[in-house]
Amino acid sequence: MALSLPIILLFVTSLWALAGYATAKSRRKRTLPFPPGPYGLPFLGAALQVNADNPWLTYVQWAAKYGDIVSCLLLGTQVIVLNSEEVADDLLERRSRIYSDRPEMSTTTLSGWDFNFGFDRYDDKWRLNRRLFQQSFREKKVQDYWSTQRAAAHRLLLNIGSNPAEKLWDLFQLCTSSTILSTVYGYDATTLDDPLFHIGSKTIATGIPLVKAEKTIIVDTFPFVKYLPAWAPGTSIFRGAEIAKPWAQQFVDVPYNFTMEKMRSNPDFPCVLSETIRSGEESGQSIPVINLKQFAATAFIGGAESSSSVLQTLVLAMLKNPAVQRRAQADIQSVIGDDRLPTFEDRPSLPYIDAVLREVMRWNPHQENDSCLIGKLCAA
Repeated sequence: MALSLPIILLFVTSLWALAGYATAKSRRKRTLPFPPGPYGLPFLGAALQVNADNPWLTYVQWAAKYGDIVSCLLLGTQVIVLNSEEVADDLLERRSRIYSDRPEMSTTTLSGWDFNFGFDRYDDKWRLNRRLFQQSFREKKVQDYWSTQRAAAHRLLLNIGSNPAEKLWDLFQLCTSSTILSTVYGYDATTLDDPLFHIGSKTIATGIPLVKAEKTIIVDTFPFVKYLPAWAPGTSIFRGAEIAKPWAQQFVDVPYNFTMEKMRSNPDFPCVLSETIRSGEESGQSIPVINLKQFAATAFIGGAESSSSVLQTLVLAMLKNPAVQRRAQADIQSVIGDDRLPTFEDRPSLPYIDAVLREVMRWNPHQENDSCLIGKLCAA
């Protein structure tokens, strides 16, 4: 009697799991003891204990029980979780020559997110990208982008007044995306239906859920899953990667090609990317196209996503803390008055506002885009 496909899949998966468990167990015998952490099942380890959608919630619980450095086994892979800024700074900054490298992440390549050099190993390509990034975004250069940020903030206020409240999160993302697009590529995105803004939003929405260590461990442990039919369990990561990769490719190529086209008609076209190219030419350095694309796209993704999340968190924080909101408004009123909007030059005179923003970035810098939450806020 012929075996059914599900039984064959179960058999193959079990063999693969046992082999991985044996390998991991053998490897652990040859190393020093790991930090404390949760116990788990053979091979699976603590994988079933981790919140798949929000793994950091699990890590916070582990920190309370095991300390700032937690060790666990996830699908045959030994994982070390750092749960405090002090420990992370000590190991990754002060002893960076030993610890501050990046593991290979299969999902970054599968999803097309290998454009983000933040995921790269510490090699010559990464060092060149970092140098390009530091040249354009070091502290003294930030003031050069104030006018672009100010224009985007003013446009955000106008957009909030002319759009329904349900669009607030999208308008935040448009504001931050348009700022970084203008700064890096010299491209102005002013409306929610702008094609480049749409590409950026789809790239973030389809790619970020995949570029996590927990997803990579699954792919590395069961690589044969990508050959299974789409209906088979465990194939959702690969299906998601097939959707994410074309968006990531557009994310890298379309704005870059826009700047190149502008530079052909106007060699002095101003933006970070064009200035980087001209600086390299003036110094006799030919910067590879792959580095230019990665440097610019990483700046785009970093500036758009993180800044939008901070704005979202600020709104939530003000709604949850009305007393802070009233004091912040009074602080602005006393310094600015009613006849103008704040500027960057007012920042030294607004220490309370500065403290509020710093606390927002410390407290919860990443806020998920939750349409249900927006509905509740609008109803309130």
